[in-house]
Amino acid sequence: MDADMTYLMDTMQRLIETPSPVGYYEKINPVIEAPAADLGYTVTYDNRATAYITVEGEDTPKLLLAYLLGA
Repeated sequence: MDADMTYLMDTMQRLIETPSPVGYYEKINPVIEAPAADLGYTVTYDNRATAYITVEGEDTPKLLLAYLLGA
């Protein structure tokens, strides 16, 4: 459990500390992609560079990341 909490805290710290003003996601996108890849997910982007992760088998298959992190 401690290793999982350390991973989560480290990941959140990287996400929070990475500059990501609205419309300028080039620094945050790789930070989002790394933990997603670690967990076996792929990040896709829309035409405004909003990040999405598709979770198979869920009723709501996409999680919005970029705007939440950039707020």
